[in-house]
Amino acid sequence: MHGTHVAGISSAVTNNGIGVASTAWSVKIMPVKCYAGGEYIVHGYDGILYAARTAYLNGYRCVINCSWGSYGYSSFEQNVINTAHNTYGAIIVAGAGNEGISTPHYPSAYNNCIGVAATDQSDHKAWFSNYGTWVALSAPGMSILSTIYPEYGGYVAWDGTSMSSPVAASAVALLWSFFIDSSNTWVEDQILNTADNIDDINPTYAGLLGSGRVNIYKAIATTIYPHIILVSYNLREATGDGDGVFNPGETGKLRVTLHNEEGWRPAEGLTAKLVISHPDITVTDSIADFGTLLPGATTTNLGDPFYLEATPDAELGTISAMLVLTANETNHPYLDTIEFMLTLTIYQAGWPQSIGSSVKGSPAVTDIDTDGTTEIIAPTLNGKLYIWDYEGNPEPGSPVDLSGEIWAAPVVADVDNDGTCEIVVGSRNYHLYIVKPDGSIVGDRNLGHYIIGTPTVKDIGDNGLKEIIVGTFGKKLYVLQDGDTIDYPHFPIEVSDRILSGIAVGDINNDGTQEMVFGTYDGNLYAVTSAATIVTGFPVALGGHIWGSPVLADINGDGQLEILIGSDNHNFYIVDTSGIILHTIDAGGQIKYEPAVITVGGLYRILFVAGSKLWCIDHMGNVLDGFPYDAGNTLLPPTVADIDGDDTLDIILPLKQAPYIDIVNLNTGQLDHRIPVDPIWSPVMIWDIDGDGDLELIFGTNSGVNIIDYKQPASLSNSCWAIYRRNLSRTGNFNDHFTGVEITPPPSFSIVSPTPNPFTDRVNIELMLTQPTTVSLNVYNVIGTKVYSQRMQLGKGIHNIVWGSHNLPPGIYFINLKVGDKVHTYKLVNVK
Repeated sequence: MHGTHVAGISSAVTNNGIGVASTAWSVKIMPVKCYAGGEYIVHGYDGILYAARTAYLNGYRCVINCSWGSYGYSSFEQNVINTAHNTYGAIIVAGAGNEGISTPHYPSAYNNCIGVAATDQSDHKAWFSNYGTWVALSAPGMSILSTIYPEYGGYVAWDGTSMSSPVAASAVALLWSFFIDSSNTWVEDQILNTADNIDDINPTYAGLLGSGRVNIYKAIATTIYPHIILVSYNLREATGDGDGVFNPGETGKLRVTLHNEEGWRPAEGLTAKLVISHPDITVTDSIADFGTLLPGATTTNLGDPFYLEATPDAELGTISAMLVLTANETNHPYLDTIEFMLTLTIYQAGWPQSIGSSVKGSPAVTDIDTDGTTEIIAPTLNGKLYIWDYEGNPEPGSPVDLSGEIWAAPVVADVDNDGTCEIVVGSRNYHLYIVKPDGSIVGDRNLGHYIIGTPTVKDIGDNGLKEIIVGTFGKKLYVLQDGDTIDYPHFPIEVSDRILSGIAVGDINNDGTQEMVFGTYDGNLYAVTSAATIVTGFPVALGGHIWGSPVLADINGDGQLEILIGSDNHNFYIVDTSGIILHTIDAGGQIKYEPAVITVGGLYRILFVAGSKLWCIDHMGNVLDGFPYDAGNTLLPPTVADIDGDDTLDIILPLKQAPYIDIVNLNTGQLDHRIPVDPIWSPVMIWDIDGDGDLELIFGTNSGVNIIDYKQPASLSNSCWAIYRRNLSRTGNFNDHFTGVEITPPPSFSIVSPTPNPFTDRVNIELMLTQPTTVSLNVYNVIGTKVYSQRMQLGKGIHNIVWGSHNLPPGIYFINLKVGDKVHTYKLVNVK
């Protein structure tokens, strides 16, 4: 039955709907009996010579398959092979043997014979197949279905180089039938030269499996057709808002780069037609002409792009597209299709930035180098700190190699009071780093344990100097002073368990000094004074494990800050400054992240996530109508802002390690829409990074950082929660300054925006008061450092306040005008 099985592989009739099919399609088989009974072939070389001579004398092209062999070289046998090949023009193909060794096996190892190794379904060498430098080719040889005696079922799948040899021989026969006038040596070279190299997936056998796995399509087609591949494509905005990114409601132009592979035929008169079947996309110019594309050459339709239009409400995401290629109309006409995917996004121009590492901490956005434009700052899980400009270009010195996994968000603050900001980053390699905008590391402190939570920067000593506050996996709370890594007096202190989160800072008991509030892994809530003492009433045993940072806010209007914090015991807590738990909310899932706090019509709203659910409660712990919202996926902390400019706050809700951001309606708790993105790993920061009057969503992904350009006029207000932990100092205190806000003025006064803006040396502010009041003018630079302060007692009427920039450098400044207890902030640009 062995011979019957081999014969079926090499020459079974093709396309008759019966049994199996051979590659050779419809060749004739000439069986030659080479044994005189028993199990072994004893006259094999006589059979080779007989077959070759008979075919030659009868005018046939002859491919001789030898699914047999043995070990040991014979010059007589080599001479037989040479005669069959050189004198009678036959092609001899033979199995390499099934012992899994490299010892030469004959006739497969003889010159003028194509020795064939066996591969499995994934192009790996079959476990049993012989191999060696004497092997010429590989072919499938596992689970090969073919013919056997009818009384045994008619068909069976066998393994062996006895199967791979006729697979290769059948391919050789088909190639020769296409090019019937070609010599045996041309056919051999063509079949070997067009095989697919499989050394990369068989590194142990590199160079020992011949020229590769046989590819009969390539062997035939390279002589007839070109082989064109899509190298790349570029889809850009043609008409729209001018940012270069193809968005809904715009016209795009598509250029494609095509390559004709070496060794194939030229493509003459190459034309591509773009086909897109999508309800929101219309192709308005679908044809591009490329001329002649020679083998090994590459071309792009630079001067003849495709054009397409997207409807204003087009669904974001991937779009299936296809190129229909035609060439060589008068000689072997070529027709092929290439399918590929386009993406319709609202990404910011220059983004995403793929850096090969995940970004787990929420990026920071600020003008860190005071050049008048914003930068995006992001540490990565592979221990690097990146700084880009808003167009995605790396800043000088970026990336900074800090080593160790960085889980936390970066802090940006002027920690050394030198008038420029620094970046503070904690790492799982135990180190806390202070980095200058140029990438130089000016502070490096080994704290002895993992730093997982985001550090905080705050002047806890009320002396005008900022301290760095951070907890560690080693159960210690550190406070570092003087813009350096020197311990603040009486710190560090040891607490009951690991500190996995950031520290909230505020005057929780109205004693005029700052307290530090945080949770520990054993479920305790701490409040610590700047003198390193525990506040009376603390720690509070909340239970479970505390993973997330607390937030401070006076949510009930009693003049004291409340502490808002969740635990993985499913409970969210509102705690007063004496350590009394005011309200407990059972969220039905683990709470591992900080809440967000906002105000709506003067009323506080607290938002937090528990597993896949988003909760929204009031100051009494009551769950608001429509909540919780269930996203169906584990969530990251929310941020909140009016991103579409409709005077209603929107909840920006990232789905953890999933490719979506949900935009949830604050009033109803219902999904407004879902934005497709790269898998998201960090909370979202909201900012107008390019000054175009709309807001961007900035976030870390599984491979870097991405930015969504939310293309509707909008601005930020003090009532929102647009930055992870409230601000770039990461204080977690709702009362702390939120740089860049615009707060609606109260009816007791009106303000004319500062003019001129931009300005060179001074600005004028016109203020009308309806009653005498105290007015304070404070000016901050972009990193939140106060650069000017003035306090005035003004009467009823119109006043003109002048501020001169004096010797301050050019850049962005924020004028904070406080009238009574109300504040209005303006963004100014100094361009001198």
